[in-house]
Amino acid sequence: MAAFRLPRLSRKKARVQPGLPPGTLLSRQSGIAPSIKAVGYSEEDIRSIETTDIEKAAELGEEFPNLWLNINGTDDVEFFKRLGEKYNIHHLVLEDILNGNQTAKIENYESYLFITVRVPLSKNPSETEQVSILFFPSLVISVQEGEHDDLTMLRKRLDRVPSRIRSIGSEYFTYAIIDLLVDSWTHYLQVFEDRLDDQEEALLVNADNVMPEDMHQMKSMLLMTRRSLRPLRDSLKMWLADDLIPISKDTAIYLRDTLDHVENALDTADSHREVITGLTDLQLATSSTRMNEVMQVLTVIATMFIPLTFLVGIYGMNFNAEVSAWNMPELDWKYGYLAIWILMIGLIVGQLLFFRHKGWLRVKRRDRNRKNRKSFFELFHIDVNKTQSPTQQHPNNEKKG
Repeated sequence: MAAFRLPRLSRKKARVQPGLPPGTLLSRQSGIAPSIKAVGYSEEDIRSIETTDIEKAAELGEEFPNLWLNINGTDDVEFFKRLGEKYNIHHLVLEDILNGNQTAKIENYESYLFITVRVPLSKNPSETEQVSILFFPSLVISVQEGEHDDLTMLRKRLDRVPSRIRSIGSEYFTYAIIDLLVDSWTHYLQVFEDRLDDQEEALLVNADNVMPEDMHQMKSMLLMTRRSLRPLRDSLKMWLADDLIPISKDTAIYLRDTLDHVENALDTADSHREVITGLTDLQLATSSTRMNEVMQVLTVIATMFIPLTFLVGIYGMNFNAEVSAWNMPELDWKYGYLAIWILMIGLIVGQLLFFRHKGWLRVKRRDRNRKNRKSFFELFHIDVNKTQSPTQQHPNNEKKG
């Protein structure tokens, strides 16, 4: 039966051409042209439009005190050049946005903060995408690489009345984006834990139910999680230490809560990694035990044939019975052939009874139904939009909002 093979983890990275000056804008050729979902809001009112025109989207900022520009897609260098000119965004920031291969970080550019966060892809949990955030005093710009919108839940919160997210301003809104993206990792690890429990149960039934590639896949996914969250944890600590743009005490309280979520996610990833290490050892031990059982069965079969081989070897010798009465007198017996068969069958039965008495024939029955088994990768599927929003996870927030 063919073994299950998992898709290899993607190692795709943006190609960097050596020798180019800093700030050179290069498209990743993703095939997804940028589009803008602009939302202008105040505590009393809100309006949103979808467009590809930066000027049209910016007009909402003249009507409302707060503006959010959510951009999906990065495959248009000229679009981001115009965006940089409109809001005076540094060319190095634009380069990092288009590169899409940055680790999580928070950088201060005097008039705004540049934040990058990596989130797991819902279609392929072995990969992450970059979400870039530009935090101005009354403007927030978020840039997502793909068509899938990771911030749908945030727009639903904006539509609520009353809403804390609309009453405080862009500072709290930036926190809400970061918190929602961190919650996607919490959901990711919850799904991972469920699938890990399934793998453990399958492994205890039969070591063949879990392929070594599954274990490698799981370890790689946890490594990806740590690489995405550890820089974010360090960046949030730096922000809270007032090394960047100072934030209000109220927002700092919520931001510390997000930092706790990141710490908990990292601790969960570490514990899952220890469980996988234990499962790997268990799989090796179980496979070794099964091999011993197979060798035991083969040894029993070989042992049963040793005396039979001895008997047929003797009677296969062509001694002449006419020369001496001692040369195989059984050949002249009337029931000699029947006697030798009875003797051989008796030996087999006797050995089987002896082996059973010793407990050498007790081989555990195993589940051989692997055909319909789904691999770890196939079972693993997440949807970031199903992630609980910060207010859902913290009812006190909603009461205050």
